[in-house]
Amino acid sequence: MISNVRTKFAALTMAAGLALAGVAVAAPAHAIDRVSCPTNGLTVITSGNGNFCAAGSIGYKTISSLTGGGQSDVKNVVRETTSWNWAVFYNSTGYVRLKPGGHADFGAGVITYALEIDNPNWT
Repeated sequence: MISNVRTKFAALTMAAGLALAGVAVAAPAHAIDRVSCPTNGLTVITSGNGNFCAAGSIGYKTISSLTGGGQSDVKNVVRETTSWNWAVFYNSTGYVRLKPGGHADFGAGVITYALEIDNPNWT
């Protein structure tokens, strides 16, 4: 009988773990903040305002939507990088498409308004 209880408990625990994993995959977080980008997402490096990092699901995201309306853009951008994502950054100078591990350097005064985390099929 104890073995039967252990078997049922193990099955219940595994089902609960799978359900929680499914929720985590179905609802990835979007974030942008002044961080060093531990998520290996997309990084916007500025000259003085701090660095901003975005990570989450594939798709187009405005800076406003990523900050909850807290700010509409990132000013004084000097570099944009992507670690393992394909990316498009939308700037005051146009747009920049980057492959994983890529970066783009800018002079002073560039503003980033939006970005897109993409899949490898857009190249």
